[in-house]
Amino acid sequence: MILCSECKIEFNSNRSLSNHLRGGCKTNRKYEKVCDCGEVLIYRSPKEFQKAIDNDSKCVKCCIKKRHSEDTKLKISNKLKFLYDSGEIIPNMSGAHSEESRKKLSEYRKGKKHSEETKNKIKESIVNSELHKLSTKNPIRNKKISDNKKGKKFSIETRLKMSQNHADISGDKNPSKRPEVKKKLRIKLIERLESNLELYGKKIIPFFNNKACEYFSQLMSENNTFIQHALNGGEYHIKELGYWVDGYDIENNIVYEWDESHHFDIFGNLIERDIKRQMEIEEFLKCKFIRIRESDYIL
Repeated sequence: MILCSECKIEFNSNRSLSNHLRGGCKTNRKYEKVCDCGEVLIYRSPKEFQKAIDNDSKCVKCCIKKRHSEDTKLKISNKLKFLYDSGEIIPNMSGAHSEESRKKLSEYRKGKKHSEETKNKIKESIVNSELHKLSTKNPIRNKKISDNKKGKKFSIETRLKMSQNHADISGDKNPSKRPEVKKKLRIKLIERLESNLELYGKKIIPFFNNKACEYFSQLMSENNTFIQHALNGGEYHIKELGYWVDGYDIENNIVYEWDESHHFDIFGNLIERDIKRQMEIEEFLKCKFIRIRESDYIL
């Protein structure tokens, strides 16, 4: 006898229970089944509920504890090997297993590390698969696409479509215009240039103003202090921000900036880029910041 979990009516077969659940049961339509561990499993439809009864389905925790027989493991292994070799699925990528299976595998593999031999096997299977040949991570495929596009010009209609598709990341919405992203890009560029110049025994020397250096030298003699500038130890480099400052009094923590005409707009106001740069430096060094306008000293 089989008992209906909703209305507690007994039936002689699974088929009778299935027909009852499809339209005969008038109680609250929750298709529930109790696992061996006591957890209640809820199903969305009578069909899923009947299938769970027929297969004696367990909860996720019990499924993880369950161990396949050696014969079953061999069948699964052969089936997956066939699918991997045919290129239908790629190991460790979405599509190889269902979401539920990936969760089970994730819990089972926690804390475990692959050997170098296993890592190499996984890498080779991915690189040699058919799906990887069509993947955007394949350098050979990307080079072919790049070579095919060289010299080609898009039509106005195509350019318009591309513009509409990229509207959400264009202009001020472009991620590369965010302050934190710009700082990372600036620092990475400097690091790359420095590593290239080291091969030739050289280093980066930013553009500097001789008049500014003369002014800083005069200021040192008048105030009996030391200011590091381009001709006196080289401009001070703030590596964490990717900036060089024109002059820096390390002892008194004072930054000096020499402003030529291009640092100002047509109304004589300091441009926004320099204002933001000054704020970043002041916040990082906790320093006093002094700006010297070139036109005030040189006619």
